Amino acid sequence: MLRIALISLLVLNFFLFFILPVKDNDFGWHYRCGAEFLTQGKLCLSNDYAYFLPGYHWAYPSFLYDVSLAGIFNHFGFVGVSVFGAIIFTIIYLIYFFLLKGPTAFRIVLIIGTIALSWSIFSLGYRSQILGLLFFMVELLILERSLWLIPILFFLWANSHASFFLGPLILAVYGIRFLQNRTGLKQYIFIFAISIGATLINPFGWRIYWEIIQHFNSPLNTMIAEWTRPEDWQIIIIVTGIIFSLALSIKNKTFRDYRFLLLVIFGIFAFSARRNLPLYYLVFFYFLSQQIDWKKFELDFVFVSVLLGGVLFFGLNLSEMLSDGAFTKEAYCRNLSLPCEAIQVFTFDSGNIFNTYEWGGYLVWKLPTNKIFVDGRMPAWQDENGESPYAVFLKILQTQPGWNEKLTQLNTKYIFIGRGTFLDLLLQKEKEAYGWKEEYRDNIAVIYKRT
Repeated sequence: MLRIALISLLVLNFFLFFILPVKDNDFGWHYRCGAEFLTQGKLCLSNDYAYFLPGYHWAYPSFLYDVSLAGIFNHFGFVGVSVFGAIIFTIIYLIYFFLLKGPTAFRIVLIIGTIALSWSIFSLGYRSQILGLLFFMVELLILERSLWLIPILFFLWANSHASFFLGPLILAVYGIRFLQNRTGLKQYIFIFAISIGATLINPFGWRIYWEIIQHFNSPLNTMIAEWTRPEDWQIIIIVTGIIFSLALSIKNKTFRDYRFLLLVIFGIFAFSARRNLPLYYLVFFYFLSQQIDWKKFELDFVFVSVLLGGVLFFGLNLSEMLSDGAFTKEAYCRNLSLPCEAIQVFTFDSGNIFNTYEWGGYLVWKLPTNKIFVDGRMPAWQDENGESPYAVFLKILQTQPGWNEKLTQLNTKYIFIGRGTFLDLLLQKEKEAYGWKEEYRDNIAVIYKRT
């Protein structure tokens, strides 16, 4: 009974803790893609939202995420999205709890460690990456039980998030055990083959793999904050964790364990981009729990008390956030410094809008009759010169030579950017010379219209 009470309190803590405000800059375009499918049966197969690279065919596999997001938001707003996200987080960590080995109290300590060390990613709330993390955990669970469920998992994953390629990677690493022991090798090869085939059942077919290749070939670490390397203290923890795990593997003669190989692979991923930190820490503590001979400490009563305190604390915190309107559209705008006031006050005519990159997803959602310049879908795309739309956006925003000619060539009617940027400062002084007129200004945004 004590263990059941402990797990129940743990689940309740997870749920209350992870009811977080949505802070995803890409929420808008995800929502619009899902809403258009629900209302028109239309899939986001090409670039219909931006006038830069119009008609560009992309293959970002987020169909199920987009549709579910739109359905939840239409009925329950941001509160519904946050609650659904909390449910997903709770399932992730409930699976993780049962994957870990050792006394209940120490498993809880390891779980708290993964959350704390991954908080820079988790604090952004529910987004498509979290759904990918759920499938990641489900695969680790399936590998311990029945491989025949893998094809179903891969089908769902390949229609939800671009991290689906991790599924075949993990399954390939897991196959090392069959090379050491030939028992079950034919069955494994068959399941692997049909699982790869399951990933091809999606609106884009094989092109979702090409999208992954483009992401790896694009210098996203120079453009997007979450693709940059982690902070130095995180790198030290990653390297130390791998070295410590290697020592344990040599001592226990388990360095051929697929979990250790996954630890090294995801350590490299985390070292290259901070968005991969949760993957590394989940695998690291999972491997650690398998290698250490845990002694039984009678701490369950202590942890019941701690978790009861957690329920009270997180419950009060949630109540305060609800009373402060943390899950409203206004809070979403405030948390991401979006130009919501400008959208409400200023009326745009039809025409193309050069916009701040971080606002792109929101403008796709809120200005459906206009086309914007760039948004979160586009960093890995390439124009005829092999340049990313994000790089072209920066050149214009920084007023590099030819910026106005580029906007003219693309038939840009409005400039909608943050105040105080290089482009804004230049146009404040010489807008007439470049053929622009200031139409609106507030504390966040400024709007210029071509004369």
